[in-house]
Amino acid sequence: MRKSTKSDWRGIVFIAGLVGLVVLGASRSHADQDDMPGQPNPPKVLLNGKVEKVDGDKVQISIGTDLGLKKGQTLDIYRLKPAPKYLGMIRIVDANPGNSVGRLIRVGDAPAPVLREGDHVTSKLARDDNKEKKD
Repeated sequence: MRKSTKSDWRGIVFIAGLVGLVVLGASRSHADQDDMPGQPNPPKVLLNGKVEKVDGDKVQISIGTDLGLKKGQTLDIYRLKPAPKYLGMIRIVDANPGNSVGRLIRVGDAPAPVLREGDHVTSKLARDDNKEKKD
């Protein structure tokens, strides 16, 4: 039987560390966005709804788990009147059938927009790919 050396143990410890990192990474849920709080995590399906209530940086919206929304996912929030305006992104902090609660994601030191009942939320903002390109 061969005697183990220091280099054998270093290799085993290194491989065990790599396996631990892979297992740890795989076990994190997709909704766990604490390391990257500003990163988008929209639902895979198109969802559209409205803000029903506002409480500071939290909003109750008209979309819930019955339509596939989950805690940790993000939605874009915007206003159509008096003029169309993008307001930002919310992360769902509580999801229920029929409605959910989202928190506005703050970006840097920019002032937070004032959110209102009737603002719109969506999982995918439409792009106009048919815009004419200017030379």
